[in-house]
Amino acid sequence: MSDTSVFGPDLLDDPVILAADPAAVQEFLDRPELLDDPALRAADQQAVQAFFNTGAPVAAIIGARVRARAERIKWKAFRKHGYIDIDALRPPTTYDE
Repeated sequence: MSDTSVFGPDLLDDPVILAADPAAVQEFLDRPELLDDPALRAADQQAVQAFFNTGAPVAAIIGARVRARAERIKWKAFRKHGYIDIDALRPPTTYDE
């Protein structure tokens, strides 16, 4: 299996990824720069927009690519900032005072 450090350790367990064609998923795991192809991004964006507008089904590989892009962004932020204590960011409530 390829190195998934660009995406994070949980990517291969994601149900959206598991639903897609394994050979196609392996291709962008081996070459993550494929996710940055402008034509591919535009096509994926149109498919997702059609889903939101009309409910048209999205192909499994499109969902996998969108999920992989999101995972890549999430892990880039994690590597930069580390774990974040959400409770420390919430404003105090009347129960905390």
